[in-house]
Amino acid sequence: MTMTVSEPSSRPKYPEPKNETVIIVHGILMQGFLMQVLAWRLRRLGYKTRCVSYRFLRQTPEQNSQVLLDALNEVNTPTVHWAAHSLGGIVWLHAVNSGAPFPPGRTVLIGSPVQGSRIAGRIYRLRWLRWLLGHSVKDGLLGGAPQSVGSQPVGLIRGGGWLSLSRWLLGSPEPSDGVVLHSETELDGVTHITQVPRSHTVMVFSGLTARKAAEFFAKGEFSNTG
Repeated sequence: MTMTVSEPSSRPKYPEPKNETVIIVHGILMQGFLMQVLAWRLRRLGYKTRCVSYRFLRQTPEQNSQVLLDALNEVNTPTVHWAAHSLGGIVWLHAVNSGAPFPPGRTVLIGSPVQGSRIAGRIYRLRWLRWLLGHSVKDGLLGGAPQSVGSQPVGLIRGGGWLSLSRWLLGSPEPSDGVVLHSETELDGVTHITQVPRSHTVMVFSGLTARKAAEFFAKGEFSNTG
């Protein structure tokens, strides 16, 4: 497993993809339309895109994985990549462990707490805030997500920032993107890891994140430049 830390630099040039789609999966308290900035950035880099929306309050990550499989069945390109942010990475894990066939492609997990989220655990213990997590806690934000990535190459983009909700709520000095601890993103089968100087939510709107994702889709690895 290779780890890089990205610093902004001139935009790299990528080979023009011939016929490839990126399915983009949002996190909790978001919907697919909020991922359109990332989709637009990836389209500028030559990829077709598809943003999905799922019901994170009313359904579990396993149930929501069917939304991803339905979207996959509607894509007509031979290569399909995935960009999954936060809870979306957990939903993707349920999809890839469903037994459904996946076409060739690569996956980028963006700040996904695949080992469970300590902040989510803290919120869940507060009855008046528990509703914010809905059914996403079952085999998801409180742990228990599948840990196999299947046959797809997987890269991980971690964030970092000066504003740390995790330090405020948990009193934890551990590295984080402000919400998700880096240790919560660890997953067997991840081949490359990179870090961008962006906070948990800002990452999905960042041009640097989009370029790093496109780099992994094209090459299967991250460089140490933006």
